[in-house]
Amino acid sequence: FEREVSDLADYYSKRLTPTKIREILNSWMDRRPLNVQPELMEDLMVDYDRFSNVINSVLEYLRERDWRGAIVSIVGEYGSGKSQVGLTIWRLLKSESEVRAYLKKLDPISDVRSLLLDDVIFDDVTPSVLIVDEVDQLLGDLYKGKRERIEELADIVRAITEGSVSPPRGSVVLLMSMKARGVLAADRSLSNRLLARSREFRLSMTDDQRIRAAEEVVKKVMALYMALESSFGLHKHFDLIYDFLISRARWLALVYEIGGIVKDITLTLNEVLRSLDPDARVPSGTELGKALEDLLKLYLKAKASAIPLQVRVGDQVRHYMALFSDERMRTEGSVSDGQYVVHTYDPKRNAVGSPVSKVILEVKSGSTWFESLETKRQLAAFLELAPVMLIALVDKEPDDASLISLESSGKSNPLKVVIVDMKPFKLSLILRNPIDLLDSWVTLNRDLAEQMEYLMIPKGREVSSEGPVGLVEVAASAIVTSMLAELRRVRSYKKVSTLYAVITNALAYSFSQKGASPPKVTPTLLDSIIRVFVKEGLGRFSSSGKTVQVRRDNRVRMAELEYDLERRKRLEGEVADLIRRVVA
Repeated sequence: FEREVSDLADYYSKRLTPTKIREILNSWMDRRPLNVQPELMEDLMVDYDRFSNVINSVLEYLRERDWRGAIVSIVGEYGSGKSQVGLTIWRLLKSESEVRAYLKKLDPISDVRSLLLDDVIFDDVTPSVLIVDEVDQLLGDLYKGKRERIEELADIVRAITEGSVSPPRGSVVLLMSMKARGVLAADRSLSNRLLARSREFRLSMTDDQRIRAAEEVVKKVMALYMALESSFGLHKHFDLIYDFLISRARWLALVYEIGGIVKDITLTLNEVLRSLDPDARVPSGTELGKALEDLLKLYLKAKASAIPLQVRVGDQVRHYMALFSDERMRTEGSVSDGQYVVHTYDPKRNAVGSPVSKVILEVKSGSTWFESLETKRQLAAFLELAPVMLIALVDKEPDDASLISLESSGKSNPLKVVIVDMKPFKLSLILRNPIDLLDSWVTLNRDLAEQMEYLMIPKGREVSSEGPVGLVEVAASAIVTSMLAELRRVRSYKKVSTLYAVITNALAYSFSQKGASPPKVTPTLLDSIIRVFVKEGLGRFSSSGKTVQVRRDNRVRMAELEYDLERRKRLEGEVADLIRRVVA
């Protein structure tokens, strides 16, 4: 792709001055819409065809009504490009001789009437089109039961678009999020005044479209930087930087809309170029593997030396602190890369208590170790001593990587595997301040915490209630922790058979901690547990029923679940009820 990006960079350098390029990049970094000539939009806007279709449809709709009496709603998620569409429509309307165009942006405190109508000219000769951005800014008042400002907006829209004696004085374009649209639709009065008469245009994308757009972002941002004379390092290390940015953009596309992707990629490339070490080189072969593993260990010492853990079981929340130590564990000729010592922890006093457990730490890079008999022997020996946390730096995640940890079922201690994308670590080998940048690029702390919380499942004597009920609560907590960790890292889908294994393993480990035999696991039980997560909106079954797909809306709900403890408790309760039927 270097030739494609270089050709685009040459094109930009001929059409744009360096000052204009920096202005464009700064706009993207600040998440502001591009204020450029309409003829440049096709060259610069990402997914231009989609935006162009919406823009042209809106203009055609207004023109057919002679610019009078129309209400247009442009609806999209935060970051979908609503402000960019509004600004582009305004610029295009400025060239129309038969219409006046005004672009106004609402805020949480200003008087709506003066904000929208100051400097706006109305007469019976030339119609006016008022474009209102950030309708969402009025929702805060509405949530508090204050309707004055949103009612003011509705009155202004009506005054402009409805005529009694004379024709309507113009049209209104409203830019709002899906959330705002939902709130207005639920209010009968506001819905009748703002939505019932409006023509709606949606800025929506499928997951596949968003991924393709994210890849386009990388090419356009790289081309703009390459068009600047100061980007020699980008030419020198093109493949390394491009691979990293593409990987990051695809990951961002699973969570963010296009505006967030553009901002992140622009900021990230800016940081990379400022941090490049001109004399650095990327080693090859076994040298590369060792360099990556050493960098990961440095990262753990600097950024993951103390990881707070929260282990929830029913109404109880236990707090621990996992402290990194480079003291190595030795067994049968094998030496670990370090360990985490888990202590009790009082978050109110920020006090670390006595140690309660050790977790052996092992770091691997590449993909050949997955089939290595030596590695399996080494891990088996470590598992006789303590639980093992294996951090795997890989270029491409192997299918069903989670099954690696499940192979240890039946051993005296569990093995948990954290899969880490190698690309940011590989890129960091040529940066001057790799550790700080890595901290903003990887989710290693969160991933380690999730897996260690699983390893801290309470033993039988620690369970609050006696008998099967207490044990079932522990098992439900372990299943929810394991399933969320598994679903969160899914790129597109996960085999149902793999999720069956995850649930079965969590059940077996939970019961073994109390010296009890796990209940009989049936396909019906496993399927019912997975359906609890699907019903909660954390995934959806494919048409074949053999995989669970995870899309953007599912990821948003998973992120919300991290902070909604009541919802998590309810989820654990539903899983516990299913297990309890089998135990009973």
